[in-house]
Amino acid sequence: MSTIINFYDKQFGYKDFEKIRGLMPWIVRFTFEDDVCVEIQPYNLFEL
Repeated sequence: MSTIINFYDKQFGYKDFEKIRGLMPWIVRFTFEDDVCVEIQPYNLFEL
């Protein structure tokens, strides 16, 4: 998942990956307009 997020958001790096490792399952919603990702919305199921 972190590799896919990094493809669309180059700011997402290893430190961000370390933060989500313990949050599995971790859900992310990607919003696209045509072929362009315009939003990445993460959901932490443990905080709902």
